[in-house]
Amino acid sequence: MRTKNAKTICTGKTTMARRLAISLALMALTLLLTGASFASLIDSFIVFGPGTSGSFSITGTSITFNVSGPASSPLLPLTLGKFTMAASGLAISSHNDEGEVDVFGQPNTGTFTVTIGGDTLAGSLNMGFSQMINSQHTFFEGTLTITTSTPGFSNAYPVNSVADLNFVTDNRGGTTFLSSGEVDPIIPEPRTLILMGSGLLGMAGIVRRKLRSPDLDQ
Repeated sequence: MRTKNAKTICTGKTTMARRLAISLALMALTLLLTGASFASLIDSFIVFGPGTSGSFSITGTSITFNVSGPASSPLLPLTLGKFTMAASGLAISSHNDEGEVDVFGQPNTGTFTVTIGGDTLAGSLNMGFSQMINSQHTFFEGTLTITTSTPGFSNAYPVNSVADLNFVTDNRGGTTFLSSGEVDPIIPEPRTLILMGSGLLGMAGIVRRKLRSPDLDQ
């Protein structure tokens, strides 16, 4: 068996230590930049409600609403914004025998706008279905096609992208109002994916070189 001299072994150990340090640095940089991408922009998750003004009307075959109220981002709890949401005559095309799930027909387009700080997000709302939770609360779900997205929102909500939007209504004393809602992108943020992918590629390259290096003890 061929034995490496002390200098070669020392050099090999130094190289391995350097590779390990580089891998840790890549991971740290990825996490740092990923965190920065969230901290510097409005969080991709938006909550809104309750509806403090406007009206919400539900009949046996259609839904009409024009409501507004507070909105915020969980990462910016002290920065309160405002939302407005409107739609007229959303036609209900079918429901199950128990009346629990209503499926909306077309056309059923509405509008949704949220402003937080100096940034605005707006889009076209298309409802998918509603589900009665109990005698007072009903859950609504749809999609929001983004038409306007200023810089604070554009990382998570680029124009023409599609987001999930849902909300819950409360029916008490014969009056229906919006209780709470949320907006969330369907596709993960591109910047986050790029940063994480770069870190993983760097790690993969280092591990590959390590596996291909000759055994120092041979």
